[in-house]
Amino acid sequence: MENLYSSFILVCFSFATGIFTVLSFVEKPVWSLMLDPHSKTASDEIVRTIHAQLKRVIHLLPPTMMVTMLGGGLSIFLQAYIRQFDLSSIAIFSPMTLCWTHF
Repeated sequence: MENLYSSFILVCFSFATGIFTVLSFVEKPVWSLMLDPHSKTASDEIVRTIHAQLKRVIHLLPPTMMVTMLGGGLSIFLQAYIRQFDLSSIAIFSPMTLCWTHF
């Protein structure tokens, strides 16, 4: 059963990392605008194209990421419980708990 939780944790966080990576690559042409809103390296056409692409998928992302992170977090807790909160499971569970307490 522990292997099932480990596999589910891996799948959840790999999926979340994949979403983050794809969005980062989609937004890469406009990264220069984060530091300088008047940057000339990102043309209006590129910005409008990226905005249109993101507008198509943005309504799907918050529920998907919430379910993914909740599933992964609960699996980490269950894995720690099954392992009787040994040192390695606490080392894995602690950063997630710290991140969740800040939201």
